Amino acid sequence: MFGRNAWSIGRLGGVELKIDPSWSFIAFLIGYSFFVVLDFRFDAIGTGVLIGLAGLMALAFFFCVLLHELAHAWVAQTRDVEVESITLFLFGGATKADLETEEPNDELTIAIVGPVTSLVLAGLFWLGAVGFGSGTVGGFVSGRLGWINLILAVFNLVPGFPLDGGRVLRSIIWKQTGNIARATRIAARAGQVVGFSIIALGALEILLLGALIGGLWMVAIGWFLAQAAQASFLQLQFRQILAEVPASRVMSNGVVEIAGDVTIQRAVDEYFMKHDHNAFPVRDGDQTVALLTLNAVRETPREQWSTTRVSEIAEPLSDSLIVAPSDHLDEVVGKLMGGDLRRVVVATDGEVSGVITPRDLSRWMQRTQELGLTESPAS
Repeated sequence: MFGRNAWSIGRLGGVELKIDPSWSFIAFLIGYSFFVVLDFRFDAIGTGVLIGLAGLMALAFFFCVLLHELAHAWVAQTRDVEVESITLFLFGGATKADLETEEPNDELTIAIVGPVTSLVLAGLFWLGAVGFGSGTVGGFVSGRLGWINLILAVFNLVPGFPLDGGRVLRSIIWKQTGNIARATRIAARAGQVVGFSIIALGALEILLLGALIGGLWMVAIGWFLAQAAQASFLQLQFRQILAEVPASRVMSNGVVEIAGDVTIQRAVDEYFMKHDHNAFPVRDGDQTVALLTLNAVRETPREQWSTTRVSEIAEPLSDSLIVAPSDHLDEVVGKLMGGDLRRVVVATDGEVSGVITPRDLSRWMQRTQELGLTESPAS
């Protein structure tokens, strides 16, 4: 839902850190709210200083959320769970990990450490508030950050997926039943109940108290949680289905190949302009050796099209671009997401039988849903 256009800001402890563009909105909102509170409480301080303090508080909040997610990631790594990235977005943060390698006890430990970290941070900020003293700017800022971390911890412990509390609930049910799909369905259903309850509270806040901004914000959070709960359950179902479906059932047949010795101009005229494909396998004799993409053609100066051979700009086929017809779709998805070309060639011993693109996979998944091959968490 979020994270597709996230900005990468570096790596820490082997984990890639990303910020979704939506985070800029919440950062501004939080910074502004801090400024309003500070301006009301310390009206004798200059506006420039208050803006600086509000900015520092927003930055501290950013690091608190990041530490919450890093705690998940680092504990996951100690449990031999592969962690790909952490993304901060509008409603908080998300740790992307290979959940298939987890056991129920692993998920319980990984989930609970986030709220525990927030509680520890709350305690540290309150100690700072005591140190600065009551009525001081430092005491107020530290105390407010302490309360924010306490709220973050308590909210994340609500037993609704995909909140940390929902993951704790799932791990308990998973351990008792030995069925992760059933556990996820129950936890996702709880997540939807939590989400719709928050929406109802937001609506009441608007209607009874007239708090439009606060009410709309609660409605947005509730809607996000309800949608994320359903999406998490469907994602698990698809991952289980993908692990059983071979590439041959999803690939596009009728592959059109190009000889490596033709010019780019001929490839454009006779292939790209006549077929609804953005890439074509390239043959050298009896073997398929490369993949010519529309992007590669676009990146070649137009005046060179008539003299440059296809083989000179095509991407050589490597293991990251090839799957066997019998390979399962979970491996296909890994190569699709990990590669720059956003497509894989289905081949056996150099003989191409098909191509799989994200569009092929999306079409297959949509058909799966339309035919009722997946169930909703509410069923």
